[in-house]
Amino acid sequence: MNELIQTPMTPAMLRGAAYTRSTDRGLLPARLPEAALVQGHDDYLNLMASQTTGVRLALRTAATVIEVDVVATRTVYHGAPVGPSGLFDLLIDGVLAGEAAAAGPSAPDTAGHALIGARFARHAFTGCGPFAAR
Repeated sequence: MNELIQTPMTPAMLRGAAYTRSTDRGLLPARLPEAALVQGHDDYLNLMASQTTGVRLALRTAATVIEVDVVATRTVYHGAPVGPSGLFDLLIDGVLAGEAAAAGPSAPDTAGHALIGARFARHAFTGCGPFAAR
């Protein structure tokens, strides 16, 4: 097997994020622009902006394996049922070619809810090169 080539993600590779911040773990996309976030000093607004369903990583590659490291974040409320983990979809030319589940939740904290952000996951999609069977 060939060695994987590590390519750093840049904000230009993300689609659907209004704002992207660089952190020590990588990129942190948001659904609202930074100007809106600094105006509304509201924890709930920041929480909603951080839940980035629909943000996509767009790239062109001849690779047959794509590996993405993610830290999935979601809110779990004490006493409420925990919903399913989020999914990461791999689309090749608009066709679903693979799925991987985000890591599961941790226990709620004493405030009655938990922000799940410490769950690291590595997702490898194989057979996704330009000549992959569809």
